Amino acid sequence: MVNEQTKHVPPHTAFLEQRKWRPTAKPKASEQQDTNTKDVKMPVSESQPPQPSIDLDNIISDEDVRYFMLDSQSVQDIESAVLESPTDVQLWLKLAYKKLYDHQKDSSAGLNHALNVLARALEANKHSTDIWQHYLTLYAKRGNREELMELCRQALQLAPCYNIWWIYLSTATSYAKKEEICQKTYDFLVTQLDGSQELKSHQILEILLYQIALMVQSGRYKTALTKLQTVLKGHDNNTTETHSAMMSSDRCLAWLAYIHLLEFRCLPSSLFDPSNDNPGRIVNKEPFLLPWKEGKHDNKNSADHQAIVSNFDDAFKACVDEQHSAEENVLHCVPLYRNLILLEVSRERYDCAKNICRKLLDTSPNFTKVWLCLADVEIRTGTPEIVRQIFSEAVSTCTCSQAAELYHAAANFELSQNNPDNALEYLEKCVISLFDVHISDSKRCDPNLLYCKILGQTLPLEYKPPALKDIISQKLDENQVLYMWLNYSLLLELQGDTVQAVEAYETALYTLKSTKDVQHIWKSYLSHQRSKLLHSRVKKADFRSFTDLIQRCLVTMPTKCVLPHNPLLHWNNYTFHSHVVEVFIQCLPEDQHDAAYQRFVKMMPGNFGLLIRAIRFACEHENYQTALALCQNVLYDQPACVNLWKIAINLLARDGNHKEVRKMYKKAVSALPHTVSLWKDYILFEVTQGSQENVARLVEKCREFGVNMGRFLSTVLK
Repeated sequence: MVNEQTKHVPPHTAFLEQRKWRPTAKPKASEQQDTNTKDVKMPVSESQPPQPSIDLDNIISDEDVRYFMLDSQSVQDIESAVLESPTDVQLWLKLAYKKLYDHQKDSSAGLNHALNVLARALEANKHSTDIWQHYLTLYAKRGNREELMELCRQALQLAPCYNIWWIYLSTATSYAKKEEICQKTYDFLVTQLDGSQELKSHQILEILLYQIALMVQSGRYKTALTKLQTVLKGHDNNTTETHSAMMSSDRCLAWLAYIHLLEFRCLPSSLFDPSNDNPGRIVNKEPFLLPWKEGKHDNKNSADHQAIVSNFDDAFKACVDEQHSAEENVLHCVPLYRNLILLEVSRERYDCAKNICRKLLDTSPNFTKVWLCLADVEIRTGTPEIVRQIFSEAVSTCTCSQAAELYHAAANFELSQNNPDNALEYLEKCVISLFDVHISDSKRCDPNLLYCKILGQTLPLEYKPPALKDIISQKLDENQVLYMWLNYSLLLELQGDTVQAVEAYETALYTLKSTKDVQHIWKSYLSHQRSKLLHSRVKKADFRSFTDLIQRCLVTMPTKCVLPHNPLLHWNNYTFHSHVVEVFIQCLPEDQHDAAYQRFVKMMPGNFGLLIRAIRFACEHENYQTALALCQNVLYDQPACVNLWKIAINLLARDGNHKEVRKMYKKAVSALPHTVSLWKDYILFEVTQGSQENVARLVEKCREFGVNMGRFLSTVLK
């Protein structure tokens, strides 16, 4: 109608003139009521706690109506269908969630109806693990722990599976009960014959590390160390069964966890959700490096060093599979070797580190990570010429299609030595080495065009690219494509073509599919833009562009990650986002850091690492009220973050507010009931306050939860 009156012909239907009227919203029904009530404001209690922030990305919640629930099939139709096919598990689940999300009933009535449906489903499918899992998950919302424990025991008799064991474990509260369930779950997995070996291996590792984390957290470090040592080093039947049930990669991870526990008295934090310090699922199985302390060590620590190396030797033997080739076994053990090399470097035993690298490269010269380790050792000890020889040997030895990362590292090394010409030469050789062309053929040997060819970008019509070498496949693997993009972008930077370099970075961002690869591109892109900002003549405009780029990076990159072997569960990984925030804050004057931290914390309230950094920054500048306000905004939801609780308690104690300190301790031990350090601090606080009654009550609570105080109580209560 509008287009007809204005004589617009599709597709030209846009109005380019400025609007002459202002759109107004239709008044709500509540606003059309008696005008006498319009200016009346409800009193707000100062003691009323703030409403917890809603995670808009959390699509699995009680209030959420999933899109597959909004179908045309009525409840009566599904009721009839389940009567005709009582063994159809999916129909029963569909009916249960139809009842659960029925808007005509309140949430309590919907939950009761859904449980009733699942109870009927179990009568016909008592051995269905899926129905039992959904039934137990919904029943947990009733809050009756004892009944839920009994139902879990019944489910494990009829339909035993790992997820039901985990629900049972999560329901238990005391250390003794959790320890018992952990051991039963472990025995169940080891003796289980069916199912995927990869999944079974992961589950064994997960329940084992849960048990170890529980022991450490509750004050049983020596017991935890002995337990893990027995599983990994024992010679009984149980150890043999565990060894055969776990894959090489998981055995390698278990050994790294053992060495970390032995040296640092805790499990690696990178394995678990950083927002939950209670024992939980493994959320990240990426290889990690142990934080060895650098510097010379005396003779006393020499024996300790030999003991650590001996543990690594035992780990190498345990992670070898006879059915695999020597190269495959070394590949599985690369995380162990990298940590051993880093250990030798931290103790300044550089020759030993080099020998390990050379030994591995003799087995397979295509281990790019090992070449990079060797180059890093030489950078610490050798001359630039020796490092150049290492890189030259590496790129000539590795397969051309696997050498992109090495060329990138070599170029960055040359830039660190202020040799951009040598860096440019490495970047050009990287792509030329993939094609069957001689460097003297200047028309066809243009590295920029060759990069466009290998990356699938547009080429000039008159350009005829040379053929790929026979050993090069038409499609490179994802890791090599990533470093091809990085090398191409860096090549354009060194050539001075800033516009094309930015375009290459932008193209790479939407071309690459892996989140990890896109993060690598963002890091290089932001580094390029930051360098450009430092040399800019129009600081204000370029800084505004850089700020917009930072904002786009933080908003577009996902934080939710799927748990290994459990696609229905997610966790928030803010590691990359925290790195980006630090890059931006380093570009600001120090007097603007506090405001920037607060803005980013508000933007990412679940980023506890960033929150703690912001609080510590405020404390360093004696802005204690801001630090306390940042703590209290998050602690209302009672997160299981030990450091956050301890910081908040120290801030309150500094003000001498003992009543609030006591409340904070009570909430802290409620959120982290097995954390021995919190209980010790709480008891020590009550002792200093002279409250013997509260001390006795806390000691009883510790016994109830199974927290091991050791000699602490006898020392404090003298």
